[in-house]
Amino acid sequence: MRHRYLSVIIACALCVSGCSRSDKQPMPSVKNAKNATIFSEYILQILRNRPDLPRPTASLGVHIANYSSQHYKQQIKGALRAVDLLSTHLSEERSVDDDLALLQTLGGQLQMNITDLLNASADRIGALNQYTETLKATAQEAQRALARLRSREEYLFTEVRSKKKQGSQIEKEIDKLMDAQDFSAAGSKQADIRRIRIELAELEVKAEQTKSTADTLEDMLFFAAERLEAISQNREAIIAGITVIELPGTKELGIFEEGKGKRSSFGKPKNGLLDFSDL
Repeated sequence: MRHRYLSVIIACALCVSGCSRSDKQPMPSVKNAKNATIFSEYILQILRNRPDLPRPTASLGVHIANYSSQHYKQQIKGALRAVDLLSTHLSEERSVDDDLALLQTLGGQLQMNITDLLNASADRIGALNQYTETLKATAQEAQRALARLRSREEYLFTEVRSKKKQGSQIEKEIDKLMDAQDFSAAGSKQADIRRIRIELAELEVKAEQTKSTADTLEDMLFFAAERLEAISQNREAIIAGITVIELPGTKELGIFEEGKGKRSSFGKPKNGLLDFSDL
């Protein structure tokens, strides 16, 4: 019984001691702190005696930056090239529109009836002078346009001949490759010949359109020169409103009757260039 009481007392003491235990970690001793300091000094000494390691990320960054810059440069070059092509295309469209507008203006002036024009004006001399100066200015502008069109026509037909020659050369190369059974290279050349044929078709259309516009403008310039010459030679009669026998170059003026007159010696020049300075 006595031993039983002793056992109970020991058990209670153990329980009380267990409940009074703290969760706080014991403070490190001075010896542990000193050991940690020595170890840190040892690691630092090793790092001091070791040469610096290269940083591959630094050079990699340079390469990435260089690649990125080259990539954007290519994009910028492509964008600028697209702008150049678009500008050229728009410039050609504006040029064609300007030429057609010039043809329409010149045609309208040539179709104008001089008699009706002067009869509708209180100042016949002023009306005739204004018409003459306007027609002369339009003819001079058309003359410059004609020179430009002929130059472009020559350039385009030269390009057409060059493309045809280039296409013929590639076709010969394809035949040789087919004979040698090098079908892979022949297929690559086929892509080239398709591209050249498309470019050739576009050039031929532009060349023919330019030639047609230039030919029409040249004919109208010839009629304008004839009309200006007729007005210059018959100015007083036109102002007075006198109806006379047809004179050289006056058929389109609308103020002359049909009759036998001397034909004009005003010839159409071969190069399409006329001189309006003296008319």
